[in-house]
Amino acid sequence: MSFERTVLIVDDSPEDRETYRRFLLADDRYHYIFLEADYGENGLEVCKLVQPDAILLDFHLPDIDGIEFLCELKTQFGKIQLPVIMLTGRGNEDVAVQAMKSGAADYLVKGKTTSENLRLAIHNILERDRLQQQLEQSEDRFRTSIENMLDCFGIYKSRRNESGKIIDFIVEYVNAAACTNNRMTAAEQIGKNLCEILPSHRQTGLFEEYCQVVETGKPLIKEALIYSDRFNQEYLTRAFDIHATKLDDGFVAAWRDITSRKQAEERLRLLESVVVNANDAVIITAIAPIEEPGPRIVYVNQAFTNLSGYTCEEVVGRSPRFLQGAKTDKAALKRIRDALEARQAVQEELINYRKDGSEFWVDISITPIADAAGQYTHFVAIQRDISDRKQSEVENARMLELAQQAQIEAEAANRAKDEFVAMVSHDLRSPLNAILGWAKLLKTRRVNAETAARALDAIERNAQSQAKLLEDLLDVSRMIRGKLELKESQFDLVSLVEESVETTFLAASAKQIHLEFGIQNSAVGIIVSGDRDRLQQVLGNLLSNAIKFTPEGGKIKVQLSLAGSREQGSGQRARFPRHRSRVAGSRGEFTTHHSYAQIQVIDTGNGISPEFLPHVFDRFRQAQSPNKQGGLGLGLAIARHIVELHGGTIHAASLGVGHGATFTIQLPLMPPK
Repeated sequence: MSFERTVLIVDDSPEDRETYRRFLLADDRYHYIFLEADYGENGLEVCKLVQPDAILLDFHLPDIDGIEFLCELKTQFGKIQLPVIMLTGRGNEDVAVQAMKSGAADYLVKGKTTSENLRLAIHNILERDRLQQQLEQSEDRFRTSIENMLDCFGIYKSRRNESGKIIDFIVEYVNAAACTNNRMTAAEQIGKNLCEILPSHRQTGLFEEYCQVVETGKPLIKEALIYSDRFNQEYLTRAFDIHATKLDDGFVAAWRDITSRKQAEERLRLLESVVVNANDAVIITAIAPIEEPGPRIVYVNQAFTNLSGYTCEEVVGRSPRFLQGAKTDKAALKRIRDALEARQAVQEELINYRKDGSEFWVDISITPIADAAGQYTHFVAIQRDISDRKQSEVENARMLELAQQAQIEAEAANRAKDEFVAMVSHDLRSPLNAILGWAKLLKTRRVNAETAARALDAIERNAQSQAKLLEDLLDVSRMIRGKLELKESQFDLVSLVEESVETTFLAASAKQIHLEFGIQNSAVGIIVSGDRDRLQQVLGNLLSNAIKFTPEGGKIKVQLSLAGSREQGSGQRARFPRHRSRVAGSRGEFTTHHSYAQIQVIDTGNGISPEFLPHVFDRFRQAQSPNKQGGLGLGLAIARHIVELHGGTIHAASLGVGHGATFTIQLPLMPPK
């Protein structure tokens, strides 16, 4: 395989040029392309345009000689970069020496030039040029690599005395990082003695260690060397990692300034010594990307282990996010993340989770820590357990809510009390005023018999009304104190209901209200045990209310029936298990068991609003109505209490205002005899 090379022949003899071409064309190593010039100036112009791989130069030219040609070529290119073989007609050694000094690569005598020695000379200069180019490229790559190293790099040659002892090292090369480190330019260092520009090399013993590297060939590795010296005009104490290796009669050294790292490590050790016995949990994380996977834990103290249940070995290398859970406030986490991205301190309160899955509240303060150069290297998070405080806050909030509710209820009770006092005063005063008025009239003895009868009737009626109000108040007082007792006896429930209806019949007729009493056949002869007067008081109250709130021409229906089993009301013990009746049917006689009697008072009156219906049996509560009736609002509360004392229940139903109301009483029955 042949390689293509360009050869410029500068010679004023056509015959000689032909000879050189013929010699080289016989070469099987290279394929030559020939360029020719018969004048030196012409040859120089060709070099500008082509830059041949080799030049055959005749020493004697018509315009300039070979030495002048070389000088012009050097001026043209800055240095002789083109391989030149000088050719002369005479074997003059002075010319040869002068040519070689001027930059010629070789020298041949024309009369003694053969095909073999010409090819050999061409081969030598081409190979030398190839090797030189490779060397220059290698040096360029080496220089580029070294110059771009972040670590410092230098080459040093031994300086010895007459006896061969190393007395110093001459700086042959330093890269840009070394110049920055030493606070000196390359020109201020190269060619200078190492111990003159950095004298502490002798004082620290580092110079002797470099001498051992050169004399023994054993590399030197020093880590965290504390070195103090005057770097240019600045005296500094710094920490270095140094590697040195023998090179010829000298050494190469690479070193790195680790001062910032050592200071950060020292601060971290100091910080660790401070926090290791701290009462609060401390987490130290190295700054990594804030997004996934986030900062990684490098240290936690014993207080963190006590708080979370995780040991230091279990969490080092992990992101603190494993402490978070379902109830951890996402908004607080975002505020923390934003602050960390901005390298700002932040404080938040949030829920974390222990190793066993239990929750705990922490007050967490996170601070970024910077090194001596101002670069942030770590976050320090201090977690204080505030679970007790949070629990107290929750309890205080609950107590505050209860207190506020109690205050609302107390205010409502005060209002109810004021309303009750006003209502009692009014409802007691009204009949009392009527009694006093009629009594004064009678005292004048100037009334006829008819007026006197009306007066006595009014006095009796108002006195009974006042007595009823006072009795209701006393009943409520007994209810509150648990002193409302029953006088128990056995009686016929049908007769009780009938009497109650008859008692209110006249009052209903006065308002043209149709009063109807219905009884289920199976309910005839029902015997119950209880306080007959109190139950009649209940029915009387229901009927009185029905008449009071039903407009003229309305209808009231009282219905008595038996029903099946049911749950007992108000937790009262059912003293009367069952009632048994015999009913005739198409398939013969069979027995039906009933557990309670049911009394319903159904009217077509004003009805009850859905809002008031749940409160209809509350004490001192009356529905707000334009045609509000008198009374203290105690009757239904007393009725419910009496029914529940009998082990029964009472409830109200209404489709709303204007749609009437239904009150239902359920009482347990006597067992059959």
